Amino acid sequence: MVTDFLIDRPDMHLFWSAYDPLDLASDSIDPLGFMAGYIALADRILPGFTTITTVPRYAGMLCHALQLARQEVGDEILATSRRRKIIERLKLFERAWALSCGLAEQYPDIGGKATDGLRGVRSVHRWLSLHGQRDKLPISYALLSNQVRYGGIGAYSTFLESLHLADMNTLTLRPLGEELANAFPAPSIHGLPALVDDVRLPVDGLGGWGREAHAGTLSAEEARCLREALRGSEEAESDDRTRWVMLRLLRSCLDGDMEEPALLATCLGRITREDTSWADPDGEATKRIRISLQAIEPYERMYQCAAFIFDQLRAAATDRGQAEIEAAADASAVVHATQDISLAARRFLTELDSAPEQDGLGQARQALTKTGLVSLAQVLAGIREPVAVCQEILRRHARVQEGKFDGGLPKGPWIKLEGGEGVVVRLTAQRFGLEPSQAAQSWTDMARHPYRTHGARQFIRLCRIS
Repeated sequence: MVTDFLIDRPDMHLFWSAYDPLDLASDSIDPLGFMAGYIALADRILPGFTTITTVPRYAGMLCHALQLARQEVGDEILATSRRRKIIERLKLFERAWALSCGLAEQYPDIGGKATDGLRGVRSVHRWLSLHGQRDKLPISYALLSNQVRYGGIGAYSTFLESLHLADMNTLTLRPLGEELANAFPAPSIHGLPALVDDVRLPVDGLGGWGREAHAGTLSAEEARCLREALRGSEEAESDDRTRWVMLRLLRSCLDGDMEEPALLATCLGRITREDTSWADPDGEATKRIRISLQAIEPYERMYQCAAFIFDQLRAAATDRGQAEIEAAADASAVVHATQDISLAARRFLTELDSAPEQDGLGQARQALTKTGLVSLAQVLAGIREPVAVCQEILRRHARVQEGKFDGGLPKGPWIKLEGGEGVVVRLTAQRFGLEPSQAAQSWTDMARHPYRTHGARQFIRLCRIS
C-alpha cells in the first residue's frame, strides 16, 4: 500500500539521488585539499608550533609529570612495561592538574584564564559540577575519550621535541627539560599525591595548587626556560633560529587585537623594509621568513577564492539538488572570484619560481607539488572563463575525495559535475547543501588558514619575549 503524505516544512528540501556506497565516508574538513600546503608553509615561519599548542604551561606541566613518573616507575623493569606505566602516570597527573585549573577559575583574580586552552575543559567542568561540593575529589574521570592522543601528551609531544625539552620516544627529559620541570609548581607542596590512581585529592589542596599552576600563567623561571628552549639553546638549528626570529618579529608588530592577515602583512612589510640584524645576525632566518610570507598571501587568496566558489556551487544546487553551472558561474561574486583566483595563482607561482634554490621553498614546494597544488595553480593561472574555473575546482574536489593526494580512504564527493560537458552540478547528499543565506557574499569573507600566530602570541606574552 502506498501512502501519500505532505511535509509542511519550507526549510526542508528533499531529492532522490543514486546510491553511492562511498557516501558513508564522505565527511571531510578539507574538501579542496589545501591543508597540506598550509602546514608546509606554516612550518616555514613557526616550526614546532601547531594551531593547538597555545598554552605555554603545558610544557612545564608535562616535563614535571614526566620527571615524577620516571622517578616513581624506576628503571628496573622491561622497557615496554616501563613506557606503559609512565604513560599511565602522565595521564593521572594531567587529570589532577586539569581539575586544579578548573578550581582556580573560581578565584575572582584568575577567572577564565585558568582554563583558557585547556584540553578536556568540558569534562573538567562536568566533574566539578558533580563533585565540587565535596571535601575531596576523585580523579578517576575521563578527561578526553582518548587522552593520550587528544590531551596534553598528544598535542604537545612534538612541541617538546622541537624545543629540545624531551625525547618522547624514550620518554626522557633533556637537560633544559629538567630545568623546566623543576621550575613548575610541585603538587607535593600542597600535599597532593598526583600520581596515585583511585585517590581522592583534597579540594583545598587542588585549589591552592591551581592558583600557582593554572594554564593562564607562568613563573619567571619557567618563562626563562621556555625562552631558552624557543631559541634552541646550545642546540639551535635552522628551525630554532627561524622560530625565534619570527617570534621577535611578531612581538615588534603586535598592535592590540590585529587580525592575522593584517599581522602577517605588517610582518612582511617590516622584514622587507627594515634592518633586522638585531634579531638575525646572518640574515638567513629573515630571508626564509620573508620568502615564506610572500608565498603565503597569494596562497591564501587562491584558497579563499576556491573555497568561496565551491560554496557558491553548493548553494546553487541546494534547493533542487542540482544546478546549471553556467547560471551559477554568471553570478557577479563568482565572476569576481574566478578572476581573482587566476591572479592569485599566477602570483603564487611567481613566488615559488623566484625563491632561491638554497633555503628557498624547497621542502614546502615538494609538499605543494605532491598534493597537486602547484599543478592546480598552473591550470587556474591560465583559465579565463568562469565556468572553466568552476569545473576545475570541482575536479580538484573529486580527486581530493578519492584520496589521490594523501592516499587516504576514498570518500564520495559532496558535489559533482554531470552532463555531457559537465554542464550540471549535483549534490550527492542533502547534508552537503548550503543555504544561500548562509553562504559568504564575497571571497574576501572566507576564513583563511590560521598560521599559528594565536599560540605564538600566548608564548610571546607569557614568556616575556621582547
